[in-house]
Amino acid sequence: MDIAASRAQTRVLVLAAPDRLGGDPGHWWQTAQSLAASGLTVVVQCTHATARHLGQPVHYELGVSA
Repeated sequence: MDIAASRAQTRVLVLAAPDRLGGDPGHWWQTAQSLAASGLTVVVQCTHATARHLGQPVHYELGVSA
């Protein structure tokens, strides 16, 4: 993420399934939050389980009634 963010043209970072290989999502989440705080738009696509682990809301879940 840091390398992509360091390019002058970068305005948006999209993290597609950063949790697919396991590990602690707190590491990449902290970096994503830091880059977002610096003014970049950061989009993270992750599993519902990872979002919940990070304390983030899950707004829509397939197969679950609202």
